[in-house]
Amino acid sequence: MILSVLTCVLLGALSAQAEVVKSFSNCKEFFYEETEPTGMDKNAKKICQRYASTTTAFFASLYSERHRIPLYSAYIFHPECSDSSIKYSKFFIEPQLSGESEQRLSPESQFNVDQIKQNQAINGYYAYTDYDRGQLNPSSAQCGKGRDATFTLTNVAPMDDAFYRHHWYKVGKEMNRMLTTELQQNPAATPYLITGTIPQANYRIPRKEKSAQDEQREYEKVTVPSHVWTALCFKHPTDDKESFSLGYIGQNQPDSSIEVMSVRDLNNKLTELYDGMVKIFVDDCFPENEKSQEMVKSLYTVQLQSLQQLQMTPNLLKMFQTALTYNFAYEKPIVTKMTISLFFDSVYTFSEQTEKIKYVSDTACLLTSVKRNASSELLECKLVPEESKTEDGSGVNCTSACLYNKKTDDYRCYSKQNLVKCSPLYSAITVQGQKCKADHPCGIYGWSAYWCYKESGEWYYCSPPVWETKAQSGDYCRANYACSKYGEEFDYCYTTKTGERQKCCTRDDCLAAVDGKTCKSDHPCSYYGESYLWCYTTDGSWAYCCKNC
Repeated sequence: MILSVLTCVLLGALSAQAEVVKSFSNCKEFFYEETEPTGMDKNAKKICQRYASTTTAFFASLYSERHRIPLYSAYIFHPECSDSSIKYSKFFIEPQLSGESEQRLSPESQFNVDQIKQNQAINGYYAYTDYDRGQLNPSSAQCGKGRDATFTLTNVAPMDDAFYRHHWYKVGKEMNRMLTTELQQNPAATPYLITGTIPQANYRIPRKEKSAQDEQREYEKVTVPSHVWTALCFKHPTDDKESFSLGYIGQNQPDSSIEVMSVRDLNNKLTELYDGMVKIFVDDCFPENEKSQEMVKSLYTVQLQSLQQLQMTPNLLKMFQTALTYNFAYEKPIVTKMTISLFFDSVYTFSEQTEKIKYVSDTACLLTSVKRNASSELLECKLVPEESKTEDGSGVNCTSACLYNKKTDDYRCYSKQNLVKCSPLYSAITVQGQKCKADHPCGIYGWSAYWCYKESGEWYYCSPPVWETKAQSGDYCRANYACSKYGEEFDYCYTTKTGERQKCCTRDDCLAAVDGKTCKSDHPCSYYGESYLWCYTTDGSWAYCCKNC
């Protein structure tokens, strides 16, 4: 992997050799020249954040003069000073943004404030509001003059005080602790971080309705971000197994919670919020690493206390309150069994969300019911501890979540630090909808097909965990009857639209044909004047296929 680990494609991103990143001595090289997503300010300014008499930049920010907030700050964590603290009553401004020759952060009192505020925020805009000057590059992650340099208005955005001081602070503090521990064990590694905002263009401070009427005060000057996010790439120079990444994002609201996830999932989330493709790190910085999964789960566990209460039925809530309220003579009550069901309106959301759940929490969601209506399927699953097995039939447990691997087009987990094929926990019903034994959910168990023992004691086939497969008619296969052989010589499924049995394709793409054949690249699946979908295949013949391209 090239050491230009901070490349943000389409996010005005950072790209440089690792040794340059460590010193930020040539900051201009950090900004990757690409078109930003629609949701970002295409005229944002690239700032190399310098302070006092130093010529070296301590970190880099992409600053929107239109919103008067940074779109992101990119920095490196320094553990030496994480326990000490420093505060400033007033934050610095950036003279360069206002046409001044000074290249370093300075107090706004040294300049004409009327000129300064044309292109950036001033301290007065934050006064008497419900918002803190939330640092993107936190002072707790820096040392010395580098820490001083974080106290600039080009590194802060309005963050709800409850969100910033409780939720965001708590996760950031745990992140610092984790990184400090990792650097003690791997001192040659470098933790690269980037923290960004999602501008909420129609909501700005100061809010006129929230302030005492003051004819001299200017209102609605600084955009309040709807979300704040952080991505980490911890890069070891020689041992990729010690490298890892993670991301988290929170809505800028007082009752918000922080979502912890893989960098790949954060990319997808930001792509949606920015309305444009986002890729934060090169190759997503080892998202499949066992270490990445461990660190995501560790951070996820810490922020669980900030989550809102579960919605419970009145009777269940009464039982919980009873157990927690009374003083028992011997010891506190223990919850020994609890059933939590989740519901999804499509196969896509089920597969996407349950993969995320496995990644962050060592919890799987077993499919327990699939109901069809005229337009969609309703899927129900039950949360259980993730205890997937390797696929070799040995009965050995995976040491990480069994997740779908795009590169190999199958499921993989770590076993003794080796990435191996695995049988994921995903369903507790057969293709006929019959319940599997509680201790024997659907799996490979050394076979080439997925199956389980039914409650009656007999075995039967389960649908394989291949989501959104298509039938020969072009209709999607049912969630619990995906494309597979099920003991036949050919692949078939039952469709969501008509419920009839048809030959099918095991992949939903333009080159997938029935019976596992592949369409020629210059002759993708289509009708070509016929009433059915077909293509010329790579074996020199033709075959039915499943997607009109």
